[in-house]
Amino acid sequence: MVASSESNQSSSSSSSSSSSLADTCSTLPRLARKTITTCRAYCHAEEDLNNKVLVLEARWVRLETQLEFLKRIKDHLTDDLAQCHFDLVRKLHGTLARAVAELEIATSSIGSGTSGLTGMFRVGRWKYALRKNLDTLMSELDMWQRLFDPSWYLILLIGGNILEPVINKPGPDPAVDTNHLQRPSTTSPLDNIISLRQAIEQEQSQDVTAGNTGRVEYDASQLLDAREERISYSTARAILREGSHQVQVIEAVHIPASAASFNSAIQSVEQLARKLQHVDPDAFGLLSCDGVLKRTELVRGEYRCNGLEIIYRAPSSTLGPPITLRRLLLDQPRVSLSAIVRLATQLVRSVSYIHACDFVHKNIRPESILIFPSDLRSGGEQIETIGNAFLLGLSQFRLVNDQTNLLGDIAWHRNLYRHPTRQGLCILEKYIMQHDIYALGVCLLEIGLWRTFVAYSSMGSNSADLVEEQGESDKESRWEAVPAPGFALELRRTLTDKDFKYAHLAGRTAWVKDDLVQMARRLLPHRMGDIYAGVVVDCLTCLDEDNEAFGALGGGSSAEGSDEKEPDGKSRGAGITVGVRFVESILAKVAQISV
Repeated sequence: MVASSESNQSSSSSSSSSSSLADTCSTLPRLARKTITTCRAYCHAEEDLNNKVLVLEARWVRLETQLEFLKRIKDHLTDDLAQCHFDLVRKLHGTLARAVAELEIATSSIGSGTSGLTGMFRVGRWKYALRKNLDTLMSELDMWQRLFDPSWYLILLIGGNILEPVINKPGPDPAVDTNHLQRPSTTSPLDNIISLRQAIEQEQSQDVTAGNTGRVEYDASQLLDAREERISYSTARAILREGSHQVQVIEAVHIPASAASFNSAIQSVEQLARKLQHVDPDAFGLLSCDGVLKRTELVRGEYRCNGLEIIYRAPSSTLGPPITLRRLLLDQPRVSLSAIVRLATQLVRSVSYIHACDFVHKNIRPESILIFPSDLRSGGEQIETIGNAFLLGLSQFRLVNDQTNLLGDIAWHRNLYRHPTRQGLCILEKYIMQHDIYALGVCLLEIGLWRTFVAYSSMGSNSADLVEEQGESDKESRWEAVPAPGFALELRRTLTDKDFKYAHLAGRTAWVKDDLVQMARRLLPHRMGDIYAGVVVDCLTCLDEDNEAFGALGGGSSAEGSDEKEPDGKSRGAGITVGVRFVESILAKVAQISV
């Protein structure tokens, strides 16, 4: 009876949240239209005001599409996701209601006439108030959208075929029709989410033919006129073409020795590539995929594939090849505090989107973060903006039908960014989303201090370029730069590979995490503020039982995927719960930081 009562209470709570969400979504269009109509009526011939209103209208068209779709799927949302969306939509309602009230007060001040000096003064004061209100509204909408979009993409994690009838049901937005979705549209936010969902469902069904839309194999002949340039402290390379600003990034795929067959590896890489074809680079912080390059060799008279590489497309605004965050931390250019906060915010958003889109990274560290510089100046001048950061290294995936790879390594400079339960040679726990969040915390600590945790003692002029390039066996690995702990890494003792030889023994390396937490609490508040320091500590302690945001979840949210489903076909929702907690406890706090 108690279980039944709790179930009924949960069902009632979910129904209440869904109903409130739909009601609030229904009232938003009226407030938005009133705001836009009021602004339009008083803009007259003011070009700058007209432009602001046009931007506001365009944003509302996008947002209304998302809210309409949210209303249609409200009954299929998990409790956590419904409550998260309700809180966000209610916040938007408050923002629009306040904007309407302020505009009404301003318009009432114009009075009965606009002629004469008094009338001109009233109109001038109104236009000043309108500009100020519009700028404030646009700023608040930007901040709101940055919180809403990651939670919006968590819809992708709703399992089974529950959403398909809703997605394919005719609605007021013609973009919901999935027949035209070969490439993501720039006009509708639904195109990306539907295309990504199709790719995810194909991967989860392990069907290599169903929904196999879009070519992923890259034509090697397109690289005949290109040259490759190494990216320091990364195994990726930049592809450049003479007389062209187009930049591509190529990354070799790490294929575990435990792969059942090379064909299964190709299948997994192609599934990853299809998902990456539909990401929005500017929003996700992930590079869009141009295709998979198959390296071949001549064996007994026939060409056989002996290697796979993923080719990514750099942002269109790119002016040159990227650098890694590690290179930036080693070079230590003078940067403004706002530039550091912006970089950290980009990285947090990237991790949020990775999990929402059913990705697993497993390798978040400065070597896998590419930055396309936008304003790197010389002469010691302070940099106001670093550039756009993108996460690379997604090729360390779990192969189809394979279990999580439980074999690790003892390299201290890689284990530093791993949770204690994933350190060392013998890994005892499967990979879960919180492990990526922990790695994010270490990176945020390093970014906040703006000092590298890993230094390199050079053994050649280009030593850093090949720091982790490996041959077919460990004996063929070329280490032309030796990693050493940086001075900023203030641990109780100097880290070495030996520290992680027996990391699988309970508590053997827990001190590394404890020391990093103490560093964050001691060093970050006076440099980055209490909010930033708190975010880093929350990330580093995300698997601790006493962590308010994630502790109660324990290790049950496996990003590798559980085959267990509820009777109605929904996923167990653990991944959604972690995603919601991340948006509420990490992303929302970072968004509050003002410099």
